[in-house]
Amino acid sequence: METKIKFSYPSSEKVYLSGKLYPEIKVGMRRVRLTPTVTFEGEKRHVEENKPVYIYDTSGPYSDPNIEIDLKKGLPKMRQSWIDGRKRDRHRCTSPSRASSRRRWSMLPSART
Repeated sequence: METKIKFSYPSSEKVYLSGKLYPEIKVGMRRVRLTPTVTFEGEKRHVEENKPVYIYDTSGPYSDPNIEIDLKKGLPKMRQSWIDGRKRDRHRCTSPSRASSRRRWSMLPSART
C-alpha cells in the first residue's frame, strides 16, 4: 500500500489566511493565477493582467508541499493548540448524540466489550 500521498494543482499554490475571530487559525486556500485578459481595439492588442483569485481549499494538508503526509502516522494535529486553549468551551463525546447514531454505535463489536 502506498503510504505517501500528495496533490498538486496547476497554476495555483497553497496559502493560509488568518481568521478574523481566531487569527491563530490558518485557513487553507489556493491562490489561483489567472491568464491575462486580451482584447482588441481595431488592430491594437491590449493585454490586461488579472489579479489572482483565492478559493477555499478542501484538500486539507494533502496539497501542502511543506507538510509530510504518511497514512500510517495520520494527519498532523494542526489545530490542537487552539482546541487545548478552549478547554472550558468543550467536552469530549464518548458516544454519538443522535438516536440513529447510537443504534449504529451499539452494533459495533468494540461497543459490546
